[in-house]
Amino acid sequence: MTQFLKIAFFNQKSLKDFFERLQASDIKSWAGRTIFQRGKEYLDEGRVFEVLINSQNHITSEVEGNYGNYHVEIQLKNMHVRGYCECPYFQDNSALCKHIVAVLLYCSSNVENLDFNVSFVEEKNQILREDLEKLSKEELIQIILKGEHKKRVEISLEKAENIFNHSVKNIKKLLHNENYWHEPRKFEAILQKHLNAMRPAWKLKEHQIAQFLLYLMQKIESLQEEGYLYTEEWYNEEYFEGTLFRNYVLEFLQGVSFENKIAWIEEYEIFADSISYSTFYFDEDIKMAFTEADIQPLKEYIDKCLKNDKQSSFFTHYYQIVEPILSAKEKSEYLGKIYLKDAYLTQKYLELFNNNPQEQIKILRNFINKNSLLHTPDLMIRQYANLLRENQDAKRLQDLFNDIIRNSFVHLQNIEWLLEVFPQQKDLLKNTFKNINLHDYMDFLIQKDYFEEALQVVVEILSQHTNTSNDKEVIENFLKYYKSRLPEMAKKYYLKEIEANLVAASQVNYIRIVTYLEELYEIDSKLVWDKIDMIKKLYKRRTRLIEEIAQLENRIKHKK
Repeated sequence: MTQFLKIAFFNQKSLKDFFERLQASDIKSWAGRTIFQRGKEYLDEGRVFEVLINSQNHITSEVEGNYGNYHVEIQLKNMHVRGYCECPYFQDNSALCKHIVAVLLYCSSNVENLDFNVSFVEEKNQILREDLEKLSKEELIQIILKGEHKKRVEISLEKAENIFNHSVKNIKKLLHNENYWHEPRKFEAILQKHLNAMRPAWKLKEHQIAQFLLYLMQKIESLQEEGYLYTEEWYNEEYFEGTLFRNYVLEFLQGVSFENKIAWIEEYEIFADSISYSTFYFDEDIKMAFTEADIQPLKEYIDKCLKNDKQSSFFTHYYQIVEPILSAKEKSEYLGKIYLKDAYLTQKYLELFNNNPQEQIKILRNFINKNSLLHTPDLMIRQYANLLRENQDAKRLQDLFNDIIRNSFVHLQNIEWLLEVFPQQKDLLKNTFKNINLHDYMDFLIQKDYFEEALQVVVEILSQHTNTSNDKEVIENFLKYYKSRLPEMAKKYYLKEIEANLVAASQVNYIRIVTYLEELYEIDSKLVWDKIDMIKKLYKRRTRLIEEIAQLENRIKHKK
């Protein structure tokens, strides 16, 4: 049984009142100058790294000691503030230790930031109601006559408290066990086991569990930042994926009261702004945290946010949840305030103005101006261009074209509709495309069978005599489709590349030689057999090359 030490008499109703009145001089008088000074040093060094409000009269914390982390508890019971620490000094002396002092100092200096709004009275009443609803009339009469109803609630709360504390203790041991930092999958499996053990306490300890899950994400993120929870072998890699954990959080949030759910998400958003890895990104999955009963409260929450100009990274998903219950007017009001946040909301807003192209042009222009051309989906830019063209807005169409050229928006996926929307700019578009990505440009010419233009590109490349690997890919892509039309050019190129690769002796060069021989075989099979005989004679000591040539011979024979 946990043995608490009486610290001070306090004839008030909550620890919040106690910490609001607590002075450093009080703590110093209880602990003594030496212990107080050491506790203050611990606070200044940031060793108090977690404070959880279990109720208005019970706080737990973790303090980093010299030989590990120590669990500290502060509670108000029978008009006495009492403390507990698992460190050896407290256990041996039953006296205030530096860890308890550090927590007292932390709470007294941060009382405004600690959430003491856990309503134990409401919690108890809810537990009592749910417990008694399961009983028959006769059972209820007997319980009331014996005065056992309050005792039943206390047993339920004590059981939940024990489950929560036990799971938290096991998870913290896991977090500080360096052996598991190098075994991410094992770490994740053990973590999930301890989290699942906490499930029976979900309903009775929802506030504390919600806070602990945030703390847990922060600790895992810190380990990842330091390079742990990740291993890499030449054939495999292992890392903490977090899928099970994220599903656990979402399932837990489904059963949490709406107020606590939103409060948790708001805290999570602050945390998410600082994380480096995608392990704890919820994004669209956050919708799974809401139930049908949350739709109306969520609508009221959005109303309140918009009224106070409060933003949320989840507004898109919130809107998707409440959209079925919104009137046309409400949709317009909501989207008009938040559509610039992302493309989905903008598209929904555009749908409200299907018969008003001028308004659609305005909406799209606002979105592009806010998010830049580079961060606007291709389809939206196409939609904007088509609207400008249909409405004969030549100036803005020209401005858009200038932005497209300036932002290198000319690429394979867009070139066809760009040529369609800007036919008068055909030459400039093609030249821009060619300069930005010559490889994609050749693909486009081949797809359209613009043989003469493609040939001109190849001739220009060959005339430079400084062909890069990308240039060679462009030429080979061209010859793959047109070698039958240009057999002499193809033969000359393939033979030249075969000779160039025979100079070096590596597997990469051997694969290239065989590839060129296969392409050449489709033009002049006799020339290929002659070349194979020559290679086998002159390079017979290159075992790997001869093996590649042998495999080529087998493939050619099978083709026959």
